[in-house]
Amino acid sequence: MTFLNPTYLWGLLGLAIPLAIHLWSKKEGKTIKIGSIQLLAEANPKQASSIHLNELFLLFLRLLIIALLAFILAAPQLKRASEFPDLVYLIEPALLKNTEIRAMLDSLPEGSIHLLEPEFPAWERNNPLQNTEDVPNYWQLGQEMKNLQADSIVVFTRALFRGVHGKRPTTTANTNWVIMNPEIVQNQMILAEKRGDSILLISVNSDSNQLTFNTEKISQNSREIDPKGDSISLRRNGKPLSLLLNIQDTLYVQISASDSLIVEKIYIESSFKALSIYIDKPLNISEVGDSVNGKSNVLVWLKDEPLPKTSIQILTYKLDILTQDLISPTGIRNVFHLTQHLNSENVISENLPEQLLTLLELHPDLENKIGPYDLRSISKNELQMPPTDSEKIQNYVQSIDLSPWFWLAFILIFITERITAFYRKQ
Repeated sequence: MTFLNPTYLWGLLGLAIPLAIHLWSKKEGKTIKIGSIQLLAEANPKQASSIHLNELFLLFLRLLIIALLAFILAAPQLKRASEFPDLVYLIEPALLKNTEIRAMLDSLPEGSIHLLEPEFPAWERNNPLQNTEDVPNYWQLGQEMKNLQADSIVVFTRALFRGVHGKRPTTTANTNWVIMNPEIVQNQMILAEKRGDSILLISVNSDSNQLTFNTEKISQNSREIDPKGDSISLRRNGKPLSLLLNIQDTLYVQISASDSLIVEKIYIESSFKALSIYIDKPLNISEVGDSVNGKSNVLVWLKDEPLPKTSIQILTYKLDILTQDLISPTGIRNVFHLTQHLNSENVISENLPEQLLTLLELHPDLENKIGPYDLRSISKNELQMPPTDSEKIQNYVQSIDLSPWFWLAFILIFITERITAFYRKQ
């Protein structure tokens, strides 16, 4: 038996009230001096005993009335026997590669383990694993958990940051997320870029807390370079690895500005030159002539005239006091807005060169290459989905309300107590 409002059980302390009254109401007998006891009738000891028992019975009734009233206020519930399993376990397929986790799953009941993927298929120990590298959409699957017929759900997951998409959903299930991410990525090579007489190798390291990059330079005369010069073969973590060799290209920036925005032009040119030194790439900045060079990386258009029709990245000025960034994307994929007039303070405080770096798109496919090695995870509190009001309703429907029976017992005992007190004059 459970209670919806267990706080009212403190009312049971009221049982001390009738008990104290019963003890305090006892009075000592008075001594009456008489000349002779010859005429006194002999007392019946059974009658005296019955009087004592009747008082105890009346005390018991009053204690029971107070106890029943406290239980009624606490709303007693009796949980129904559910036709669904009490507990269902969901396991992210990628965790099944770990032998320790598989050993832990062997101790769980047969048939209660499902895979954390669409439609939640049952996990069979002898079946080969598939799609273990895919990262599930945790919140989307959390929404689908409403269809699982179980009282409680335990989810074993890596809780990867890249598996959280969209709006946080609500759920009607009693769900407990257990985060397990034993993997660590170390020195995984993702990019190779030819720079002058050397080759720059970029590798990534990741665990559940952070993602970092390392760079390494090797000689261009290395035997690991393909004879055609378009790829490089390496051996990392005991495994062969082949990467396309990106050729270092000169960055081209075209700029055109009206007299009212000449200051912005100077700051942007200086920021691009600082970027050229930082990323170790040659930079060519030129004025826009009769037409825009379609091979340029960025076009800075600081004029009131209509934008030229081109597919390259365009930066144009448009004041926007509602944004805090100096450079803001627009609804058009390749068009960005410079949202403020530039000065020495906001160029430094807002880090203008770093914001301009996004326009260059040095490695447009870098995010896709990093994805498989990004093991950053979020906390359990960030992953947890809030329950809906229907969860409380569902829990209530699965229980039997005992309050009517307690009310019936209360009325019968109260009537009995009143009748007994009337005859005993208590």
